Amino acid sequence: MELQKLLHRPGPGWTARQLAAQFGEEDVVLRTIQRDLNYLRELLGDQPWFDPTLLGPARGPYSLPPGIYPYTPLQLSLHEARALLFGIRLLLHNTGGKDPDALTVLEKLAASFPGSVAVQAELLRQLFEPQAAASREDRDQRAILHAITDAWASSHTVTLRYQSPGKNPRTFDFDPYLLTPGGANAATYLTGYSHLHGEVRTLVLSRVVRATPTAARFAPPALAELAERMERSFGGVILGDEEHRVVLDFAPEAAVRARESHPVPGRSITPLPGGGVRMEMTLPSLLDFVPWVLGWGADVRVVEPPELRERVVESLKRAAANYR
Repeated sequence: MELQKLLHRPGPGWTARQLAAQFGEEDVVLRTIQRDLNYLRELLGDQPWFDPTLLGPARGPYSLPPGIYPYTPLQLSLHEARALLFGIRLLLHNTGGKDPDALTVLEKLAASFPGSVAVQAELLRQLFEPQAAASREDRDQRAILHAITDAWASSHTVTLRYQSPGKNPRTFDFDPYLLTPGGANAATYLTGYSHLHGEVRTLVLSRVVRATPTAARFAPPALAELAERMERSFGGVILGDEEHRVVLDFAPEAAVRARESHPVPGRSITPLPGGGVRMEMTLPSLLDFVPWVLGWGADVRVVEPPELRERVVESLKRAAANYR
């Protein structure tokens, strides 16, 4: 771990002897440094973005770029393991179990925490493992996810072939900043800079037809503001610069479920006469909100904004027409 910290320091890099001098002058330390450099190289060997000149067999200089951590020991408390188990359960549910990487995490959790954690992790693995027997389409989608994950982790531009609904597919370069599972649906979202559009965009991962790595690197921006903007949306993934004041009135029979429903920053809930509740919030986009409102059926009434009322009314009319 200490060697890895040194290799991350800015500068021209280190020779093996310079690294050894940080720990001692004896030859045995130099041999240890050389052994550990080989070990770090082996850990990075299966990474598609690994540049062998960084930790190559030559005499140096040796260095590691930001964000590359060959040795990443992870230690969890029981409560942290429980939180991870909850997250994996939601991920498997949203993806229909078609994420074999999540299943391997369950195996590691079960091995690390005997007892109830191991039992529940094994039950989840058995429940979702049959669904992970992927079709050709699933395998292709997993390969795309892996290619984008590698590019995201190493700050490399990736060339995407993207199919928007109702449009011809387009090919463009994309700098991946964030990978986010959908909070309101089963989609996974990719947020980053689109070279085609000249701005930050959020894409739906399942619409990516092909992902081709490139050698070009990008400097990740400060993501705090971007993440905060996304978190203001209903699903936590949509970027929007508008402000929609939303007011919903829920029937008494839905009041408890409304209070327990999807939290949004700044949301307020107040009682209504008769036992119902009023929910108020401000959203930057209504794109991912309309399906949620429709899911409440007759138990909710849209008070504001007018455009949301119109979209809900029109959708319900079309739905009712299907049963005539």
